[in-house]
Amino acid sequence: MGAWRRGIRNVYRNQARAILVILVLGLAVGVFIALAQASAEISTRTRAVASVVGTLIEIRGAGATGMGVGVDALPEESFERAKTVRNIARVEKYLLQRMQDPTRAASISIVVGVQPGATLRVASHGEVGTPSLGAGRLFAAEDRGKPVAIIGTLYARQGGLKPGDRFTLRADRVLLQDRPNPNVQLEDAEVQVVGIFESGFAFGDNQVFLPLDFAQRIFKQEGKLTHIFVTAASTDVVGQVEDDLFEAFGGKADVISGQATARSWAKALGSIRANGVLGAGVAFAVGALLTLFTMALATRERTREIGVLKAIGASNGDVATQFVAETLALAALGGVVGLVVFAATGTRLAAAVLGVAGASLNPQTFMGGENPASTLRVNLSVAWSTVAYAFGLVLVLGVLGSLYPATRAAKMRPVEAIRHE
Repeated sequence: MGAWRRGIRNVYRNQARAILVILVLGLAVGVFIALAQASAEISTRTRAVASVVGTLIEIRGAGATGMGVGVDALPEESFERAKTVRNIARVEKYLLQRMQDPTRAASISIVVGVQPGATLRVASHGEVGTPSLGAGRLFAAEDRGKPVAIIGTLYARQGGLKPGDRFTLRADRVLLQDRPNPNVQLEDAEVQVVGIFESGFAFGDNQVFLPLDFAQRIFKQEGKLTHIFVTAASTDVVGQVEDDLFEAFGGKADVISGQATARSWAKALGSIRANGVLGAGVAFAVGALLTLFTMALATRERTREIGVLKAIGASNGDVATQFVAETLALAALGGVVGLVVFAATGTRLAAAVLGVAGASLNPQTFMGGENPASTLRVNLSVAWSTVAYAFGLVLVLGVLGSLYPATRAAKMRPVEAIRHE
């Protein structure tokens, strides 16, 4: 135990150097935990994309650029036409409209008309799943035609809104489509909040859902839709369903399968995950090299001390243990600092990784063109298994960093070590 105690005490002999090593190791641990958690969340999102988009097919007006009041909307009978195709599990209809409020930090929002009971699809990110309700309730059958709304958390926060509150959708903030109908004259509409949802995307959380027939009325789009979503019965029949829908619409609508989007997401997010692992590996490699250099320098500085220890009876094992203990103590302290680094910067680091990765994703996504990665929020709650793994790695790093210095110290001859200047 004496060798272990001496090794731990030696950490404090050169405090400046010890602090440097601990900080570098802490940075490596903090980066590793942040990237590991981001990687786990990315994997979850990738699986969600595959499961939801794998059977999803979008229908919108031929050549339509997305959403808004204009001539590109589909006639509502298109919904019944889509339902005639075989091997489908679900058909849902939507009316999407862009709005802009310059008084808000997040100025662009999407208003979506949806039937009660239909999937609440997040505009621009309909392929990544269903938002979760955080407060209030979903639409009920009796909400048809009524001025009620389910809003995203960001929209609610910017407007200071909660369930039961009322707000106004102003006509002068409606963004017209590329080919607007000049005859459309809109009016302000006051609505009441009945629910608040969270999607996991800043852009999605700035969205408003309205009952479909109410949205059609206030945007002067009675009998029209901007999107129809068809869910195929299985991934095996997606191609056939897509072909049948295209034939049913006679080329008068764009029919878009979500599988290409899913593959694009999976490939791009896989690259992000791989780069994150590489970044963590580089951080640990730098930490290992610094530890090795530090302990090699300590061995050189303590050559005479090693000689004295061996002269008074210390075994090779005692000398080596002393250096291993010192390195492990440095590594353990670095692990603790790593948790602090993660708590202070983990969220920003993960956000930076995802922001840089945004350019690698296909911008042509469902319900619009915004890049999903640009607003992806990562859940950075620390999994204990990740922490344990990080600590295990840093301790292994410490052992590896001490092998050469400890072996070199153990092989020194007492007389030569004592004579060393």
